Amino acid sequence: MSIFTKSSKLIATGILFTTVFSNAHAQTKARFPSELKQSLLFHYTFDKDTDTKIIDSSKNENNAILSYNWASKENSAWQKTGVKNGSLKFDGHTQLTLPVPSKLKDTFTVCFWYKTDKSHEVDEQADGGDSGLTGQHWLLKAGMGGMKKAGMGVSVGTNGVSVYEHASDYVPGRVVYDKPLGKEWLHVAVVYSRKKVSLFVNGEKVGKADKSPMESVYPAIIVGQMSDGFSGKSFIGSLDEFMMFKSALSTDNVKKIYKYSQGKGMKK
Repeated sequence: MSIFTKSSKLIATGILFTTVFSNAHAQTKARFPSELKQSLLFHYTFDKDTDTKIIDSSKNENNAILSYNWASKENSAWQKTGVKNGSLKFDGHTQLTLPVPSKLKDTFTVCFWYKTDKSHEVDEQADGGDSGLTGQHWLLKAGMGGMKKAGMGVSVGTNGVSVYEHASDYVPGRVVYDKPLGKEWLHVAVVYSRKKVSLFVNGEKVGKADKSPMESVYPAIIVGQMSDGFSGKSFIGSLDEFMMFKSALSTDNVKKIYKYSQGKGMKK
């Protein structure tokens, strides 16, 4: 007589189902979302030292250029450890120039992991004014767009993340997330959809703003700066898994990118 009863079959089946589901989930987590491949402009993993040419790991061959100024004390910004493998270190005298298409505007997404031990000045969220002129810690430099055209930028710190727009007499904090974030790796996604902006931290939406009053909003083309800039200080810290998309990622897709780009080094 078999002792494998109906209830034990259900338990065994449940264990099998859980195991298969867990394995499938792990495999899905490690894959780049297939629905986003056409939208991806570039992806920098920084997994090995490539000197000043930063290789795009996608098939688009949109490589970036790493630059140093005379004050840099390091021969290389590359680090062996990061969220997954390698990462880039910014010391205030280093910048990364991105191959952003000149026609890209109003709708786009930028995702990255950062780590810093520096704080930045927290401004009130606004649709106008020039509060971003001082005290910022620019990971993405808010480039000057013009009279009615704005360049977006992102200031980061241990005390929050802020998205700015920069035009003539216009540098407001469009989305300001004012929370203690600590000194560990954090994932940030900035999503522009027809000039409306949303901010995500570690896969969760933490802020948003209505349509920009500017005629156009362009993504940043500079990561860090080689010296103190027009409005605050250069980013000092580490950067990893940097991506840009030519579409506005949904909340679900932001979560997928967050999970996909996680690694064993994120808690170190």
